[in-house]
Amino acid sequence: MFFALSCYCVALYDICCVGLYNSQTVAQGIFWQKYQLACVALFSMAYLWFILTFINYRPNRIAYFFTFGHLLFFILGLSIKGPLTLTPDLESIKHVSLGSFLAITYYEGYPGLIYILQYIFGIITYFFLVPLFIKYCLTQKKTHAYIVLAAFIIFLIASINDILIGTGLHHFIYLFEYIFLILILAMAYVMSDTFVNLHINYNHLNITLEQRVEERTAELKKAYETIANLARQDPLTKISNRRDILDRIEQEKSRLQRKTFPKAEQRRVQNAFSIAMCDIDDFKQLNDTYGHECGDLALIHVTNIMNDMIRSEDHVGRWGGEEFILIFPNTDLGGAHIVSERIRHQVEAEAFQYNSMNINITISIGISSFDGSSTTIETCIAKADNAMYQGKAQGKNQVVVVSD
Repeated sequence: MFFALSCYCVALYDICCVGLYNSQTVAQGIFWQKYQLACVALFSMAYLWFILTFINYRPNRIAYFFTFGHLLFFILGLSIKGPLTLTPDLESIKHVSLGSFLAITYYEGYPGLIYILQYIFGIITYFFLVPLFIKYCLTQKKTHAYIVLAAFIIFLIASINDILIGTGLHHFIYLFEYIFLILILAMAYVMSDTFVNLHINYNHLNITLEQRVEERTAELKKAYETIANLARQDPLTKISNRRDILDRIEQEKSRLQRKTFPKAEQRRVQNAFSIAMCDIDDFKQLNDTYGHECGDLALIHVTNIMNDMIRSEDHVGRWGGEEFILIFPNTDLGGAHIVSERIRHQVEAEAFQYNSMNINITISIGISSFDGSSTTIETCIAKADNAMYQGKAQGKNQVVVVSD
């Protein structure tokens, strides 16, 4: 905003300069000279706040004092007529030439007390800004800060030159209208540099934000998957829990209920799939004798053996307590019996260690099959469970197959 206001003041000042240079009488010159000085007062206010904003200076009473001072001179200069400002009775006609290159005649009025005070107040304002600006440059060490500082010092020298000319103490051309261009270009450079940096930072923030969103999304997805897995996984053995294994059984059931199968699969399916219920023999006695920590190791031991001896398409889950369930897709009772017997034999033969002791355990397994025709899943599981308890009643450590 302050940059735009500064540009607006410079444009008005240049218009007044054109009018002044084309004036043929002192009265015409005073008309344009008065508005020239009004533009200078407005520019001083705008430039003051542009610099304060640029150097991140927190406004205080001094800043407001200079602001209202320039505003006061702006109002007084336009509202008061006569010797206190400008009058044709105190004319100041200046003939300035630079060899054959330039010749200018200024038809002006001699500045009164109000404008002399405005000149002095403007110089004080600029000298107030110089140490603040230098401190900022030394602290920040930014290229564009030095550029603006250099333009500001040139502007300050031009201001002193124009004040001396206006008061008749020095004969030379006014430099304001030319130095303004340098100052505005420096301010424009700062604005463009700031805009470019903001654009770069904005893009960087966008990229960073997108990366953080992607990372957060990945974290949330991973957390969701972890929670979903935990909801379907037995925390001790890390195999499917009852809920998950039932879902897998339902998937096998749905597969069987499809209308058509490839011929090769029809030959292979035969008895659809088999279910085996497995229970560790004398598990309560094991817990009572060695403790629950030993019981947990027994559960993990059996789980590891099952995982090692089943196919990738088979599933094993913890049904509850010391009881497990196995699903054998595309496997009849005979095939399930063979695998279950291997598992039973391996559990019996392989001891696990607890407190430097080798402990042997046995399991009992019951097997049934589901063909999707006459029985339900619940009935199939119940039959396998009954067969398992039948094996326990017959002496444990054996596999019992349901005979339909």
